[in-house]
Amino acid sequence: MEYNAPFFRLYEAFFLKLKGELGKKGIEIWQNVMRDALITAYTKSGAKRLGGVDEFIKYVGERDRSVGLKVTFEKNDKGFIYRFHTDPFPGLKGKTNWKHLVEAYLAVKKDFFLGSEWEYTTTKHIWDGNPYTEHIFVKNTP
Repeated sequence: MEYNAPFFRLYEAFFLKLKGELGKKGIEIWQNVMRDALITAYTKSGAKRLGGVDEFIKYVGERDRSVGLKVTFEKNDKGFIYRFHTDPFPGLKGKTNWKHLVEAYLAVKKDFFLGSEWEYTTTKHIWDGNPYTEHIFVKNTP
């Protein structure tokens, strides 16, 4: 599937308008809208809440690819790595901190599929000159 520029441009325009009009509160609203949209998409596609790593990889991968994002996953003994080889929001580069965007889409994916015992770290980001954005997921162990 080809990158769905109109889909992502709509989210970019919505983000810029909310941020411009409401500042931090606008970013929070945008993040909540993103959360609700993703939960609806995953639920309608048949994904199970707290389905685990394999469910995450299957449904997140399918959803991302359906809007034209190239993503890869790499499982390891501590968790997995989730890489974006496509920048979903290139029109926002230089207009906001990428962390606002990552938090909007990544926290909901983690919470929906994996739960609170998991955490992630973004170790690379396309906007920082890296060839991809990399999120490392690990399960907290007591």
